[in-house]
Amino acid sequence: HVLIDTVEPSAPVMNPMPQYSKPGQITFSWSVSDDLLEVKYNFQYSLDGGETWEDTIEGLTVQSYTVNAGALQDGAIVAGRAMAYDAVGNGSAYSASASTMIDGTGPEVSAVSPTDPERTNNPRPTWEWSWNDHELSGLDYFIVTLDGEFALQTTSTSFTPSSDLFDGDHTLKVQAVDKVGNAGEEFTFVTVTIDT
Repeated sequence: HVLIDTVEPSAPVMNPMPQYSKPGQITFSWSVSDDLLEVKYNFQYSLDGGETWEDTIEGLTVQSYTVNAGALQDGAIVAGRAMAYDAVGNGSAYSASASTMIDGTGPEVSAVSPTDPERTNNPRPTWEWSWNDHELSGLDYFIVTLDGEFALQTTSTSFTPSSDLFDGDHTLKVQAVDKVGNAGEEFTFVTVTIDT
């Protein structure tokens, strides 16, 4: 007997994407479409948030496609959508798109205090800083290094040693890491000289 199939497959559903992604290979995936016959997929992607769509990738037999977003700048939005069709050509509508914003730059750190070389008799001085991630993925943590030896991960925007520092010059460095793992440039504070 002959199977007559005039029913279009169900539209795939795009799997959620992280809000932010590093530039590079970005993989989109989607649900399996239901149909009586074998299903293939067409995938479209956009490098500008869905304003324009690149040429359709046709005839996929798997539910994923990897887009090269290595050349995109921070803030670019990569979007993807898929549709299904069966062996006799019945096609679904395109899914709603899923998207992610490119974040390839670590946060910047700047000094709050001290901002000028400082001489103090306090053996436990406090360093304070601020940060800016330019409205991208946000801060995950800071790496704080004192005199090139003591390294600490923290989310605090200040550091005070837990024990007295020896007399002499001390240098604090702070590096910020964002939520997708981008490390910003290490910031070096002005020298603090302790003289007790």
